[in-house]
Amino acid sequence: MELEIGLALSVLGGLLGVLSFVQSRDKSVEKDAAWRGGVDAKLDMILGMQKDLEGIKASLKDHEGRLSAVESSAKSAHHRLDEYA
Repeated sequence: MELEIGLALSVLGGLLGVLSFVQSRDKSVEKDAAWRGGVDAKLDMILGMQKDLEGIKASLKDHEGRLSAVESSAKSAHHRLDEYA
C-alpha cells in the first residue's frame, strides 16, 4: 500500500515537473518572439533611414553640381560688370 502511494506521488510529481517545464518554455518562446519582433522592426526602420540618406546624398551631389554652375555664371557676370565699373 505504501509503495503504491509513493509511486503515485512520484508519477504525479514527474508530471507536474514536465507540465511546469512546458509552460515556462512556452512563455520563454513568447518573450523571445516579442523581443525579436521589436528588433526586426527597429532594423527595418534603420534600413529605411539608410535608403532615405542615400537619396539625400544623391540630391546633395546634384545640388553641388548646380551650385558650381551658378557660381561660375556669377563669376562670369561679375567680370563683365567690372568692365563698366
